[in-house]
Amino acid sequence: MSRVLLINPPKKVPLLDWTLRYPPLGLMSIAAALDGHEVEILDMKAIRVKGKELRRKLSLVDIVGITTLTPSVDSALEICRTAKEYGVLTVLGGVHPSLMPQTVENPEVDIVVRGEGELTFRDIVDGKPPGSIPGISYVSGTGVVHNPDRPLANLDTLAPPRRDLVSRYQKQYRAFGRRLGALSTARGCPHKCSFCCVPKVWQGYRELSPTEVINEIKRMDKAEIIAIVDDNFCQEMRRVEEICDLIIAERLNDRLYSVFSRVDSIVQHPEVVAKMARANMRVVFIGIEAATQAALDRMNKKMTIEDIYRACEILENNGILIWAGHIIGNLDDTYDDVEALIKMSKKLPIDIADFTVITPYPGTDLYRFAMENDLIDEFDFTEYCECEPPMHTAHLSRIELLELEIKAYMKFYGFWAMVNRARKWSGNREKRWLLEGNNRGIRSFWKFRNKSAFYFLRTYKEMVGKTEGTRIRKHSPVISTPILYSLTTGIVAALITLLLTLSARQYYGQYSSLPLLLIIADLLFSSVLVAFITAVVATWLAIGSYRRGWIFSVRMRRPAGKRWSLLEKSLLNGVLFSAAALVAAWILVLTVVISGLSSQLTYGLKEVLVTVIAFLATCIASYVSIHAVRNEEIKRTKS
Repeated sequence: MSRVLLINPPKKVPLLDWTLRYPPLGLMSIAAALDGHEVEILDMKAIRVKGKELRRKLSLVDIVGITTLTPSVDSALEICRTAKEYGVLTVLGGVHPSLMPQTVENPEVDIVVRGEGELTFRDIVDGKPPGSIPGISYVSGTGVVHNPDRPLANLDTLAPPRRDLVSRYQKQYRAFGRRLGALSTARGCPHKCSFCCVPKVWQGYRELSPTEVINEIKRMDKAEIIAIVDDNFCQEMRRVEEICDLIIAERLNDRLYSVFSRVDSIVQHPEVVAKMARANMRVVFIGIEAATQAALDRMNKKMTIEDIYRACEILENNGILIWAGHIIGNLDDTYDDVEALIKMSKKLPIDIADFTVITPYPGTDLYRFAMENDLIDEFDFTEYCECEPPMHTAHLSRIELLELEIKAYMKFYGFWAMVNRARKWSGNREKRWLLEGNNRGIRSFWKFRNKSAFYFLRTYKEMVGKTEGTRIRKHSPVISTPILYSLTTGIVAALITLLLTLSARQYYGQYSSLPLLLIIADLLFSSVLVAFITAVVATWLAIGSYRRGWIFSVRMRRPAGKRWSLLEKSLLNGVLFSAAALVAAWILVLTVVISGLSSQLTYGLKEVLVTVIAFLATCIASYVSIHAVRNEEIKRTKS
């Protein structure tokens, strides 16, 4: 008998792990296949495990199996390194190792399991020689060995997941403030969307029989909402109808269900959608992805824009909560295309929206295309979380992709947008469950919204630093918008100028008694000097602040005109604003003199004049400089 520890790594994927806290269904299924062995599941996403406790657990086992997505692979490798200190056999499985079996080349990894792991991992634990185990990759004396793929298993022959091994984490598994259970009724997807890695991982499409689906639901008697995690639950709608009939007949529609579906499945079978609603399948995730037919065709989605509108109408009419996925920056999408997608998301009756940047996961057609066309800028897989763009496209840079993603979330989840959405839910009898008696769900959503905002602001700061080639400080001033930053610096400049002018009053004596020409010259010179200094300093500070990620803007970028160095732009603004100040001051003085009010040319007028000039010069210079550097009109200095 072997002692086995199955681990879900602690690194949480931004947004994905903040919305729904799923139990590690894959590990639970693998544990079910290990009869005769001592098995423990350690879900490090559900609870915080200190390093000393992790080391203690690793020192007591023979084999550690770790599941990992692409952005959490670094966390998984770190656990493997710790495990090797105790001579533990390390096995990696899940999506990322299946897409990139060469992960086994890391010295801390002994074996990689490709694809589904129940039977494969059982062979490993049973001690079979690596060369005889299908579906694994390992390193031998001759190099990396990739054994042939394992034949696909009949899902009905697999033991049900070991839910008892995660019962201590049950309070952590939640969605919409309710206790969450997870269920897989099918594996794979027969469709081949260019950006999707599912066909590469599962290869083919297999289903669990409706009877066994119902048996699994009955095993989750404590769950208030059951997430059916199939990538396309609605692939076979006649099967869906049969499952719904059984749920209703067995009176299992006393809990909520969430499912994933393609748009065309909804459109082609509205009668089944009505039955899904009666079975209490109240949350349906659909992939909208794009707002133009050309983009949908490039992704091989095999649906139309009209299908999207029709699917949303059908779901809304049945009182089903619509959770929609959108991709920011599809290949060949322009800025206007993404803007159209953002507008469409607000126009449709969508309740919850995901906006993910285009991400080239290894093994996908998108990854191959991006590599061939040199579009990938970031090869650190820990950042492949669909929130931080690792690539650019033909029309959009990485920073533009991130700005558009943030803009989409701001538009959809803005305060008043959420107020209106909550009002809509409260008036809909079928969606009222989101609000009524669900204080915990409301609090968790509000926490998620605020956490996401801070995450995106931090990510924006770091992305600007990367694209501008500047060092990012861990702690920086509060991120501001161009207008707010410009107004703030303008006020500061005005106050400093006013204080300096007041302190200089004593050196002028009786100002109004000075010769008129001297007063005029002093006013003009002071105006020019203040405008020049404030414009130069404001330009330098604004460009530096933007390049450190302290200024956030989602305005559309414009093609760069003439490019300037930082010094050239600062001096240019100094000259332009001093010239403008000279003209404005001269007009003011001339007007006063011609009106016979020369006696009004007092020191008090000077104080007001230079303070106003300092404010305006700083505000305008800051604002135009921010947009100049955003539009790449400012040359980057070599670091």
